[in-house]
Amino acid sequence: MDSKQIRGIIFIILSAVGYAFVAILGKWIFSNHLSMYAIMAFRFIGATLFFFFVSLWKKEPLSFREFLPLFLLGLIADGLQTSFFLIAVREVGASITTILLYTFPVFVLFIHRIFYKEKFTKIRFFSLMFSILGACLIINPFVGKNTLSSLGIACGIGTAILYAIYLTLSGKWTKNISTPLSSGYLLFGASTFFISLSLFENSFQIPATSLEWTLIGGFIVFGTIIPLYSLVAGIKLIGVVRSTFIFTIEPIATVIFAFFLFGETLTPLKILGSIFIFVSVVLSLLPSKSPHVIQEG
Repeated sequence: MDSKQIRGIIFIILSAVGYAFVAILGKWIFSNHLSMYAIMAFRFIGATLFFFFVSLWKKEPLSFREFLPLFLLGLIADGLQTSFFLIAVREVGASITTILLYTFPVFVLFIHRIFYKEKFTKIRFFSLMFSILGACLIINPFVGKNTLSSLGIACGIGTAILYAIYLTLSGKWTKNISTPLSSGYLLFGASTFFISLSLFENSFQIPATSLEWTLIGGFIVFGTIIPLYSLVAGIKLIGVVRSTFIFTIEPIATVIFAFFLFGETLTPLKILGSIFIFVSVVLSLLPSKSPHVIQEG
């Protein structure tokens, strides 16, 4: 494993940890009955301004040809994905929604099989099974849930599909664009989506409390700038498919955050699930001997 791959792995791990922090911040938003869409709008606005400022400071040329596809990807895929996720959480709960989201490696592999003719190897199959089973053990989704909403299930699966599309296309379209600039393009699309949605719902308002500004600041820095930059940079180095499996460590990071911040119990099932996900990541890093598998990165 060369230094390029090691850097890519570190970036994806950092991204997963950052996005795990989003779940923790989201819990505080729901518990304080704050406007989710308005806070999401400010989250993406702040991160967009940061990346564009960095790009201007580095005197990177802006290109409408490069901007448009990434803007639309952020607008449609990222915006809809977040909205579907929130609807699913409301309908079937956070645990089941998270399990449905973590089927996204299936759709990533499917997309790469259909459009890039990559072979679905035994190693990737076992890696996929370990990651999904590990996530199920960590989250234990069916505890306390007696009924399931078809709308919630559909939105949860839709989140996974959109996330797979988002990862695949962003990996393809950001290859020749600097990481700060491509991140800014993606976030500008997401910002537009949530500003429009909050205005439509008449919930767009300037935060009035220190709690709201603290949450927004946390979202901007730890839940958007760091993880998105790391995700884009990591995909450039090791490719979409390998990044996908490494990214499944996010539930482990969520469990650790919840343990230290909320005092949630670290059960034997969560520990076993974490081990399964770790095995999945290790399997995904093994080099493929098949000539039909494209080695990304």
